Amino acid sequence: MCTYLARRGATYYFCRVIPAELRSAIGGKSEFMLSLRTKDRETAKRLIPDKTKATDRLLDQARLSLGQPAAVPPLAAPAPTEFELE
Repeated sequence: MCTYLARRGATYYFCRVIPAELRSAIGGKSEFMLSLRTKDRETAKRLIPDKTKATDRLLDQARLSLGQPAAVPPLAAPAPTEFELE
């Protein structure tokens, strides 16, 4: 099963539910429904990661606008000594 993938007629769509607490910050929408503009399932599956990242950014912006922390904190840069060869 492929997460976030739906088909309407012959066209595949990216579908993702927007958490209830963030809907007011995203114009009251209950889900993202974005056409992937393809009728081929394998092509659609390859497009999912980019749409997931884009909607993650939108959800994080909504959280910040509501004063909530981002879902996943950004990765910290490694300390220089972690990659030094001995």
